Amino acid sequence: GCSEEHVRDITKRLEPFAKAFACQIGSVTPPLVREYLADLRGVKGQPLTGRSRDNARRMIVSLFNFARQQRYVPRELADEMAEIPAPRIETVTTGIFTPDNLGRILTAAEGSDQALLAIAAFAGLRTAELHRLEWQDILPAERALFVPPEKAKTASRRVIPIMRAQGHGRIVNC
Repeated sequence: GCSEEHVRDITKRLEPFAKAFACQIGSVTPPLVREYLADLRGVKGQPLTGRSRDNARRMIVSLFNFARQQRYVPRELADEMAEIPAPRIETVTTGIFTPDNLGRILTAAEGSDQALLAIAAFAGLRTAELHRLEWQDILPAERALFVPPEKAKTASRRVIPIMRAQGHGRIVNC
């Protein structure tokens, strides 16, 4: 019942874990997992950010909770895994594009990339929600973008109005 995106994320984070621990899941201990998380490296061998480490930690905790539910590991082991502290996550300052910068980005983009970037810039959708959208979710007659519950992170339906906007001396009819 999971989305393809979620399955890809689980696979990406748990395959390296499975390779590192080619043994019975019950023999994996919290100190070994802490060491594994500390040693995680990116594609080019650089250490992962705190956010990426925490994402991996959460997937591992989910794996052990699933294993506990299936009775593959004792409850105590799953609880100990859940107590592994989250790494420090660096704060990131969110940048804001100026209208000129965004105009240059949209002008340089082509085809469906241009539409995707415009929706991303103006509709406030999450990246995963953008990837789940289909052309039939855009309703020009209603001047709205429809995010059905099965495509929204919050599993609740959202309707985003498409406004007529004035930009760079011309009317943009979205």
